[in-house]
Order: sequence, then C-alpha cells, then structure tokens
Amino acid sequence: MLPTARYQGNIIGDDLGAPDGLWFDKDGRLWIQTDQQGDGEGDWINIGGNAMFCADPSTRQITRFLTSPRNCEVTGVVTTPDGKTMFVGIQHPGEDWAPGNFTDKSTWPDSGVNGPTTQMTVVKPRSSVVVITKDDNGVIGT
Repeated sequence: MLPTARYQGNIIGDDLGAPDGLWFDKDGRLWIQTDQQGDGEGDWINIGGNAMFCADPSTRQITRFLTSPRNCEVTGVVTTPDGKTMFVGIQHPGEDWAPGNFTDKSTWPDSGVNGPTTQMTVVKPRSSVVVITKDDNGVIGT
C-alpha cells in the first residue's frame, strides 16, 4: 500500500524511471541506465533523478550504482577488459533550461566547488564521460 501523498501511482523506492540503456559486463551483471525527462518532480518524484543500476545474477539484487547530475541522461557504459575501470556517459545535463539561461537547471561539470568567494566562469552544462575506479583497485560491480 502506498503512503498517502499528493502524488499517486505505483512508483516507490528506487524504481527504474524509463530504463533505456542496457549492457552486460563480462561477468554477466546487467547494467541499467535510465532516461526519464527532467529531474523527477511531480508525478515522478519517487523515482528521483536519472541513475545507473547493477543487476547481479549471483545475488538476484538490483542496486543503484550512481545517480546523475540534474536534468540529464545516463547513457553508454563500458569497462576495460579487466573490469577495473568503467566509463559512463552523461548526456545533456541541465536540459529544459529557460530560453537564454543555459545554467538555469545545472552548471555540471562546473559545480562551483571552489566556493562563493572565488571568481569562476560558468559555462553552459556539457555532456561528459565519467571514469570510475574502486579504491581497492577491484572489479567494478563486485
């Protein structure tokens, strides 16, 4: 039973909002990438932003692996042959911006991490490829 809320439907928890990218790694794990419009507001609030999940056939569990910057799509995934480095595409961050205001929804990857006192040129959000490794140099997904 769903909790009483102003939004209705059967979207609860870490549901997969508009799964769109699927890829099996060399060990049989299924990587699922989502591409829902916007940032998960309104009727889709329980989904949240776009993400990438890992479905592990040995445990039969689906786990959220990463979440995306606001208003973008997680797309494209591949690992190095040893499985220790993963490359994930982030496409059109900040989509749905107001006309003439490209930074209305996002400035990713320019997040302003240098703090408010440092002058920083903010440009239109850019699609990027994120490189992921594990601290223990292990295989991604294990």
